[in-house]
Amino acid sequence: MLAAADDVVVVVGADPVGVRRGVQALADLDETGFTARRHVVANRVRPSRQGRSGEAVARALEQFAGVTPVALVPQDTAFDDALLTGAALREVDRRSPARRALVSLATHLHGAPAQQGDRRPWRRSAKLV
Repeated sequence: MLAAADDVVVVVGADPVGVRRGVQALADLDETGFTARRHVVANRVRPSRQGRSGEAVARALEQFAGVTPVALVPQDTAFDDALLTGAALREVDRRSPARRALVSLATHLHGAPAQQGDRRPWRRSAKLV
């Protein structure tokens, strides 16, 4: 499947172990001659006292893998609320920081976000957004 892909989203956990695994996964893709466009996403970026944990994750990915993440999805309790209620993230909290990051990612991958009533296929299938 990877050989046929035009784009691949590589999701990296925003903690030391996740970043290390992500760097290794990206190196493994390089070794296979993989040529599709890569979009790296750092997931569950935790808040820090200085508010710089996302910057640290991005710096580590740039330094060790030579990539810049296209999205930093923050750790957000709205995910837990959506999971526990069986609802979409947009139904739980339309303004949650994680949802805004995911909408930004979808826009990066597919172009302008759909407007209310717009029936683009990606909008219907992106249930978490």
